[in-house]
Amino acid sequence: MKKFLTIIIILIFSTTQLFAASKNPLKIFKKKILGGDAKKKMALAYDSLTKHKDILHYNEDEEAIEITLDYSMKGHPEDWDLSDEQAQRWEFVTKKKNFYKLGKEVYLKYIFKLNAGQNHSANIWQIVGTQDDGNIIYPAMQIRYTTDQDDLPNRVQFYYKQIEEVFWTDIDPSANRFKSTTYKFDIGSLHSFNKRYQTALFKIKPSKKDDGEFIMWLNGKRVLEFYGPNMILDLTGGIAFKIGLYRYWSTEMAEKDPKMIEPSVLSIKEYAISKDCQKNNG
Repeated sequence: MKKFLTIIIILIFSTTQLFAASKNPLKIFKKKILGGDAKKKMALAYDSLTKHKDILHYNEDEEAIEITLDYSMKGHPEDWDLSDEQAQRWEFVTKKKNFYKLGKEVYLKYIFKLNAGQNHSANIWQIVGTQDDGNIIYPAMQIRYTTDQDDLPNRVQFYYKQIEEVFWTDIDPSANRFKSTTYKFDIGSLHSFNKRYQTALFKIKPSKKDDGEFIMWLNGKRVLEFYGPNMILDLTGGIAFKIGLYRYWSTEMAEKDPKMIEPSVLSIKEYAISKDCQKNNG
């Protein structure tokens, strides 16, 4: 009888734990949304906000994790206390030990939707350059949106930065600054990204040589491709990926009227990384 009761108690406890996990959006993000290498090789960025219950919500109807940020969520000091802008983020990033070396092909799949407020810009996906030890040193490629009237408002854009130099200043010693050439590619109106989920596929071969490659498909259509050296800074040893919502705006705007900086929601159904293109096309 005691043995029977013990089995029942164990079953009840296990069921309770599974139910709790099913309602925990952070665990759902890790187990259901991330796929392939992303599941094993990514973790919450050190400068991310950590109040997951306020930020993350699992939309059961759409089977997606919703990331919500608003101005009341004060960002990490390295983001929030800069002289010229403020920022906040909830991002997962490639673990330092798992960075991707130059010359190796990698494939990604990203299914997402946006509901962006006004008067800020944000990155929703990034490739960053790393040193040989995996330490991140600069942003290289980004999918971003802008609602700021000073910069082509209400558009989704792809940014590609050829970083030539990384430096720091006395006024913002924790913030990397860059000498770079930036190329901007328009990939659609923000409104169209609000209406339905977008499926982005990528083939990436980071390189300092002529064999570098980047191809992006959006909803089955090839929208970007470029070849040749794409990570030209001498210090570069590889790349890492960031996924999530990273919002920023001018300090001047925040001081003038922070209520102007409206909340945003990024919904993610799937984010997968693989060294085999077939695994992301299934």
